[in-house]
Amino acid sequence: MQNIKEMKNTLFNPHSKLVAARRVQHISMTVFRIALFVGLSYVILYPLLYMVSNAFRSDADILDSSVIWVPKHYVFTNIKQAFVSLDYSNSLWYTFYYNIVAAFLQVAITAFVGYGFARFEFRGRGILFAIALFTIIVPAQTTIIPMFINFSNFDVLWIMKLYRLITGSDTVISILNTPAAFWLPAMFGMGIRSGLFIYIFRQFFRNMPKELEEAAMIDGCGPYYTFFHIMLPNAGTILLTGSIFSMVWYYNDYYLNTMFADKHPTLTVSLSHLSMAIGEFVSLSDQQLIKIRVQAGCLLVILPPLILYFIVQRKFTQGIERSGIVG
Repeated sequence: MQNIKEMKNTLFNPHSKLVAARRVQHISMTVFRIALFVGLSYVILYPLLYMVSNAFRSDADILDSSVIWVPKHYVFTNIKQAFVSLDYSNSLWYTFYYNIVAAFLQVAITAFVGYGFARFEFRGRGILFAIALFTIIVPAQTTIIPMFINFSNFDVLWIMKLYRLITGSDTVISILNTPAAFWLPAMFGMGIRSGLFIYIFRQFFRNMPKELEEAAMIDGCGPYYTFFHIMLPNAGTILLTGSIFSMVWYYNDYYLNTMFADKHPTLTVSLSHLSMAIGEFVSLSDQQLIKIRVQAGCLLVILPPLILYFIVQRKFTQGIERSGIVG
């Protein structure tokens, strides 16, 4: 009887019910986190594993239905053919020369602009910042035609127009297929997602202690000296994070590279033509074989940013955490 009474007290005790409810909630959240982690891991890792599995298969393994993930014969033929078809060396050079330099220019300019929005009071600051944010939601397709026309007939302050009127010549300066088509927009805060970077740096600098600037002013430092020698050294993690995002977005860009640099294709543009170019190097007409070569090309294209991420992984994670705290 005493045991039955203790069981009844335990079952109908409000504290015990609360503990049981919390335990069920904890178990449910744990199961949900595991399911979410497994699902995200599948979405992220499956394409990479699929590319690696297919890139090193032989022709016999490609046509063998019993081979699912692990090839029976490892070969580098697909990698070599994709390397040649992509013109990998030149495409990689143009990618870094055009896009990566533009990415660093974009980060430098947007950090400077974001600091100005964060620390200086001036007339029209709110309107200008709203316009900068508005550029985030403006599709690139709406501005690509006027940009293409301006770049194909480049003129600053109507200097070339005046020159043509005086000399009567038809001289036209075009910056298409030159790095200027990518560098100039980045230098003027109109690169890929520049508005987002301005917002991130503004939020970061707004939450940095003002005592740093006040101490610098007491020591006789001007605003430019304060920014370059005081604020930037303390913003290393967010600068690294912004640089990585900017490089990846420029590196993966296909639309602007196709419009402005069609004669000097970058890796993403070369990859889009790989399925047509690879036919010159294979004798089999089977479409499955061509798809496998394309997977090898995809693996070569993602290899540089993948190596970069492994090198700066720790600093990148710290930058994400810190930007989330202060932003």
